[in-house]
Amino acid sequence: MSETLLSIDPANRSGFALWSGDILISCGVLRAVGKAGKWVAEFPDCTKISFASELEAWQSVVKRASHCVCEVGRGSFRNADMPLGKRLGYIRAVNDMCGSTYHEIALSEWRRVVKESLNIAWPAGKAVKAKAQSIVRSRYGRDVSEDTADAILIGYAWQRLWRDAK
Repeated sequence: MSETLLSIDPANRSGFALWSGDILISCGVLRAVGKAGKWVAEFPDCTKISFASELEAWQSVVKRASHCVCEVGRGSFRNADMPLGKRLGYIRAVNDMCGSTYHEIALSEWRRVVKESLNIAWPAGKAVKAKAQSIVRSRYGRDVSEDTADAILIGYAWQRLWRDAK
């Protein structure tokens, strides 16, 4: 397996980005469809790939990466924290099954790295998501969802932290 990074913004609609070095290879969103346990991957070009299960969906992206980094944040509501914890545990287990090295990064940490390396200011409130999409559009030329934009910037920040640690 080549050195690739999978960055994930875990949520009900989990954004993901696959990297080879600084090159963004692929990105999109994984999400559940209906109540039958089926999942779908949605890509910015409107392509969709269906999966029979959450396991199959996560394996399809995790197996392509040698390293995986997930955002960990602390919501202010128990109803948000419990499903997020379950999703993180699930992603970590799939990483173990696929042989990827698993890492976590705090929301505040990756936003700090992006802010400092790109010399930007994050706006307050909901405008922060639009700012992330704007950064991705200008740096990578891609129009992506809020979740995918966060996943791309998580990968961008992780690579800078990892490079600085070497």
